[in-house]
Amino acid sequence: SVQAMSISPLDGSVAWAPKYKKTGVVFFQRPSVRAAELSFAAGAVFALAFVGAKSSKTLLAVGLVSDEDEAAVVLYDYESDHEIVSCKLPEVDVVEYMDGDIRFFQGELAHEIVSCKLPEVDVVEYMDGDIRFFQGELAVSNDGSFFGIADGWHLFVWDCMECEPVLQRRVQPCGVAFSLDSDIVTTATNGLPGTVFLSFEVPSGKPACDHAMHQKHVNEDFGSHCPMLYTKCGFIVYLSRKVVLINADGELVFSVEPFKSQKKPFKWSAPVLALADLPEHPRSFSGCARLCEAYTTVIQPVVHEEEPAVIGSTEAAEIVAQQEACFMETNFDATVKSGEAKQFHVCTLNRCTKELRDLLCNGPQLKLVRDALGDRNWLLPGGSLVFVEKEWLAPILRHLEREHIQLYPSTLVVSSSHLYLVEEVLDHFRKVWCKSNQQMEVHDDDCSSLRVNSAANSATLSSLGYSDHLKSVEVELVITRTFVQMVRVAPHDDTLTQSTSKVHCPNVANVRSASRQL
Repeated sequence: SVQAMSISPLDGSVAWAPKYKKTGVVFFQRPSVRAAELSFAAGAVFALAFVGAKSSKTLLAVGLVSDEDEAAVVLYDYESDHEIVSCKLPEVDVVEYMDGDIRFFQGELAHEIVSCKLPEVDVVEYMDGDIRFFQGELAVSNDGSFFGIADGWHLFVWDCMECEPVLQRRVQPCGVAFSLDSDIVTTATNGLPGTVFLSFEVPSGKPACDHAMHQKHVNEDFGSHCPMLYTKCGFIVYLSRKVVLINADGELVFSVEPFKSQKKPFKWSAPVLALADLPEHPRSFSGCARLCEAYTTVIQPVVHEEEPAVIGSTEAAEIVAQQEACFMETNFDATVKSGEAKQFHVCTLNRCTKELRDLLCNGPQLKLVRDALGDRNWLLPGGSLVFVEKEWLAPILRHLEREHIQLYPSTLVVSSSHLYLVEEVLDHFRKVWCKSNQQMEVHDDDCSSLRVNSAANSATLSSLGYSDHLKSVEVELVITRTFVQMVRVAPHDDTLTQSTSKVHCPNVANVRSASRQL
């Protein structure tokens, strides 16, 4: 198993240290070269970190712990194969102890045998004592000037050359990373629930309040290790079982789960991961380089010399009115096609509170819709609300009456084009939702019949040259395929034919028409 691992952003070299080794053994491998074994006599390895590519130095920082639990960091130049500096860290405590007995097995089997019990064989041994393990993470700034350590209790930052501490914060950190310009250090702490990132200025140690990652909250929890890194694409961090990318504006870009195929949880500890920024001209990471290049071209900073314009409510209303006037002028000659259908929704809410009803009736979201309907036509007698186009109001209400749709005070009748406005209002009330939603459709044929009064009939018939005895004929206007037609209403049979008995004896009942008079 591996205790620590790191990848060089300079040339892609990889270094890793095995777990449970008392001596400081580190395996180092360059691309296309066999791995070599390095040994550091100062103690066991608890963390590894390469110096960033900005410094152009082939340096590896090795965190070591002696048998007396004293921590130190050694800067190793893997190009010249010698140690540059060694810093003792008396304030750092990366050693944890767990009480208990260790149970292990010692035995070998030469041949495959049939399953059977062996009471005489004893392959189990116990070792009393405390279990010693390390909990600490190490990072080096991109220019090689500072290195930071998070030991679970404190966040430390040291000057690499002077070996002097420049920052110390008791924030119970997990993970540490320096920004690309090396003037910000970021760590993670428990957010209860989730994770909260904290950023500090280097070397002043002041909270970086204007930094995007400072006080950034993510719903994912971190495990025993939380590797993180600033890259050209953004801030990459491993939380629990997911790798998360956060851009320069503090927005979560994507989240992937690299261990999704492993269904069983990790028994003993979290997996050891290493993150590294891409080299300038990578060969083995060409696909990732193209992705990073495409991402950076999308998020291109734009500097505006002038201040943004502030548009007041009065000016905004004038602009909208002008836009609507232009729209009406452009579509003045547009006609509704025959047979066109209008979709609308009949939504019944689980509750309609006083605040919600006030926002629906007086809020700015639906103001234009209410003004277009006018005269509170959007408020039905039963208390339900209707938000549709004015020309479709009558057909929709007739359709609801014809289909015997029962409306309640919590019912909303909304056309599909205004549905998003109602959703904007409902977004303010998380405990309110639509418990039933019926999607219906009404055609323009429902509004194609119009009955006119007798005065209009007489005037129309006179203007068309009809005689006076036809002025009282009842007609109705019918719109068929955009043509207005005047259709004569068929009179009752009794007005066309009369019995002679009724004419000569109006007060005597006609036995033959008795069945019709029931």
